[in-house]
This record gives sequence, structure tokens and C-alpha cells, in this order.
Amino acid sequence: CSAFQPTTPIAPTHLKTPTTSSLQMGIFDDLKLIFSEEGQKNRAEYIEREKEEQMEAQRLIMERRTDPSKMAEYMDTVETNRGKLQEERSVYDFQTKNGGEGYDPLDEWKRLKKK
Repeated sequence: CSAFQPTTPIAPTHLKTPTTSSLQMGIFDDLKLIFSEEGQKNRAEYIEREKEEQMEAQRLIMERRTDPSKMAEYMDTVETNRGKLQEERSVYDFQTKNGGEGYDPLDEWKRLKKK
């Protein structure tokens, strides 16, 4: 027995029998799924779900338009969100600020970074 000889025989890979599992990765496989009965049923369910969600959103909009208290609540929410967004954006005003003599945007950035 040689020191470099493996203890278990290794079969050459080119002699192994190929497996018979089918790999589905092509566009034609997708088309088969889309146009099959199951695919058409899934697509119809998806479209119906989307339609129901859009109808519910539209119903809420119409309800809000007819009820002044709901409209006021909605506008308060919108104004609050706009204020938060403006605060977030104001942090970056130094990037477009045209400072006078001795103004350096990098110094401003370093100061904000420490906060």
C-alpha cells in the first residue's frame, strides 16, 4: 500500500449517470406557468385583490371628503409629515448655502456629525 494511494476508490466523474431532475429557468417555463390553469387562476386572484384594495382606498378618500372632521384629521397628519420632512431636509441646507468670507461647508458638516 502506497502512502499516496487513496483508501477508498474514487469513480471518475465522466462515468457517473446524469440525474433526471428537470431544471426550469427559461422564459418558456415562465410562459407555461403563466398560461396554465393554475397561473391564470393566480393572476385572476391577484387582479381581484388589487382591485379590492384600490376600491377600499377610493372609498376612504370619498368618505374623508364628505366628513369635515376626518378631512381635518387627515390634513393635520399631512402637515405633521411635511414638517418632519422639512426638519430632516434642513439638516442638509449647509450643502447649498453660499457662505460669506471664511465659511466652509466641511466645518458645518463636522459640527452636525458630532450632534
